[in-house]
Amino acid sequence: MRVILLFIGLFLLNPYSLADSQQANQKMNQNYQVFIDSFSSLDAKRLATIYHKSAIYIPEHRKQNLVYGSNDIEQLYQRFFNRVQHKNARVSVGFRVVNREITQEQVTDIGFFLIRVFPASHTEQNVSEFAGKFLIIGDKKSSDVISWKTEMNSHAKPHHYFGLNPEKLLFFSETKMLPKE
Repeated sequence: MRVILLFIGLFLLNPYSLADSQQANQKMNQNYQVFIDSFSSLDAKRLATIYHKSAIYIPEHRKQNLVYGSNDIEQLYQRFFNRVQHKNARVSVGFRVVNREITQEQVTDIGFFLIRVFPASHTEQNVSEFAGKFLIIGDKKSSDVISWKTEMNSHAKPHHYFGLNPEKLLFFSETKMLPKE
């Protein structure tokens, strides 16, 4: 009987509920969809909306410095999108989250991403693929959105991305492998 009362007491006194966890999962997953849509439309301004105003982006290249704030992150992506537009290319991105930790104050995601660059058709070039691993820490202080406060990534082989299976409640892009040429 004491064990049951203890369990009920802990469950009822826990300020972090299952509903909070489900809401956090949903909000983080929505951010990935905004990211994907922003890449498809080459809209860096929309992409920047998922980042906290004081976010820190840690690039994978050792020659690059840290990028501070959503405005500078927006400019970083805008430069990339400008290069894509200049070449009349298209770009897509997919995410596969493999681990998510949710606390009262933040959500931490670890996973893989895959970026594809589709060159203009007149170039007759092949699609380029770039894969990587990422760590994203989201700030849960706002009830409307979980803004990304920290993002870092590194290179990975595409087979790591494609070798994953969906995990319940975690974001998982349905990206298909390109046919072998």
